[in-house]
Amino acid sequence: MHRYPIYKRVGNPLQFAGFSGPFVIYVALYVFNALLIGLGAYFLGIDPLSILIGFFIAVFVALYVLWRLNKKHGVHGLGKLRARAKMPSYILSRGTVHRYIQPIDKLANKLIDKPIEYEESKKEK
Repeated sequence: MHRYPIYKRVGNPLQFAGFSGPFVIYVALYVFNALLIGLGAYFLGIDPLSILIGFFIAVFVALYVLWRLNKKHGVHGLGKLRARAKMPSYILSRGTVHRYIQPIDKLANKLIDKPIEYEESKKEK
């Protein structure tokens, strides 16, 4: 009977070349975008040597910045930072509570679909 090894990395974050989690995707996107920009610059007629130098500088800077972020924040750190940035520091309430609570007679008027005559309207007639 054959014995197959059990893959024990199921459920763990993705890791590749020292990058973990979403940073692997960010690295791939930065490199792909640098390639597209270099290709566009080549079609515009810019010197290929300067394109190559710019490509390596851009990829090196992106890899360094992402590596530092990966070491500093970890797998779920950027998501936590984005969530913390979107959280309001305080809640504004510029009205009184009475504005949000309807009086009983107005609520009954909506439920019955019959207008309720108020004393002010009787005095005007």
